[in-house]
Amino acid sequence: MDFISRHYEKMILGASLLFLIVSLLLVAQGYDRTKSQLETDVRKSQRSVDQGELVASLTPEVFTKAPGTIRDARRFFSFIGSAKDQKTGRPVYKRSDDGVIDDKAVRQQGSMIIPGDYICCVEDKCRAIIMISENKCPFCGAEQPPISIGDGEDEDEDGDGIPDFIERKYRFLDPKNPLDARQDYDNDGFLNVEEYKYGRLSGEEELKTGKMMEDPALWPELVGLLRVVNIIQNDLKVQLRSIDQNGSEDPANWDIGVRLPKQGPEARFFPDPKRSMNRNVKLNAVIRPGTAAEGAYRVTKAGFENKDGEKTPFIELTSMKDASEVYKLTPDETVKDKSIQVRFVYLANRLRANGPAILQKYSFIKKVGETLPPLARAKEKDAKYKELYRLEKANEDGTEVVIVKVETAREEVTDKNKRVTVPLFDANIDFAVPRMNANMMMDPDGGMNPGMMNPGMMNPGMMNPGMMNPAMSR
Repeated sequence: MDFISRHYEKMILGASLLFLIVSLLLVAQGYDRTKSQLETDVRKSQRSVDQGELVASLTPEVFTKAPGTIRDARRFFSFIGSAKDQKTGRPVYKRSDDGVIDDKAVRQQGSMIIPGDYICCVEDKCRAIIMISENKCPFCGAEQPPISIGDGEDEDEDGDGIPDFIERKYRFLDPKNPLDARQDYDNDGFLNVEEYKYGRLSGEEELKTGKMMEDPALWPELVGLLRVVNIIQNDLKVQLRSIDQNGSEDPANWDIGVRLPKQGPEARFFPDPKRSMNRNVKLNAVIRPGTAAEGAYRVTKAGFENKDGEKTPFIELTSMKDASEVYKLTPDETVKDKSIQVRFVYLANRLRANGPAILQKYSFIKKVGETLPPLARAKEKDAKYKELYRLEKANEDGTEVVIVKVETAREEVTDKNKRVTVPLFDANIDFAVPRMNANMMMDPDGGMNPGMMNPGMMNPGMMNPGMMNPAMSR
């Protein structure tokens, strides 16, 4: 054991060299076999010519297809199996003869570290070795059958939400690794499992196969990056102090004493009696407790009721914005505002290490009926791509927050608009699991994965740090 511990590095180096030598021998053997086959074909053709037979003519398609196949970037071999530029960390795109960049990034073909998965082309006359993810043979153009059909389509050995037949098809997935579903292989901001599920539900055959997971030019709707952080219900900024009947049985003659917040910084001390202001109002009077955003209320009812054996005064306030919002107040009682506010966060980054900054920088608060800031992102084919939603419904525990997609901020919501239920934010599933790459070493909390930060996802219009409470709770 001591010998092994002292010389393990040399043993690893020796094994690597042996592997390299064997690989070179296999390549040389394949070259010799191919050369021998070509020589045989040449001799066969020469005999055919000598005997006066016609040699099969080459079709124009061969000359058209061959150069493209030779230059196909998918045939490139990377030592570490990375499909990204080693200097910039960005995806590598193919270029055509005229210099036009293809809209699909190059997929990794194989490496000394990650073995490639290959199959034989189903065409008998071709039988070329191609990648398992190819739907069409790049050599002969023959369509390849799907990896799995029917019985095994829903099998998911690791329970990560991506079926085994999909995980076997893509080299960056492993049917026995439940963590790869929460990685972002194509670096577009969406986790693999999110893209797979969206593609499957979309009904498009191209997306059903999981192509979205490996193509950075394709991603789900941006609303898929929206989460509910918590529900906010502020205290109603009105308190009842007392009712003076003035010797009359007619409520219209009563003086109703209410407590309201002071203007300016003192407002935060409400309902402290010493730091608030008192007013006397009449029935049907309108009370404006603060800013226009805090609304206005009309005193619609006043009276006395028997509470715990005592004659207790009460009033009812009705919101001027929504007549269904009615508040019943008794002396010195603070009630919750029925106007629910929702704190959202837009996951512009999926790294757990950047969680606090994301929750502060990309968090915003909206009331029911208000329009959310545009969810925007630069897109190759549509640079002004954006999605606009309005908060339609929210319950007190945040389990049913519904937003509706609209075309403009002023558009009336109709049943034809798309409605989305926004899920609650959960750091355990919403942050990505980091993966090793050539430019980084993974620390325990996954804080060193700059490749997952996508500047194109950022939406400056959604920044509102002032509305963020660092001590947030769901």
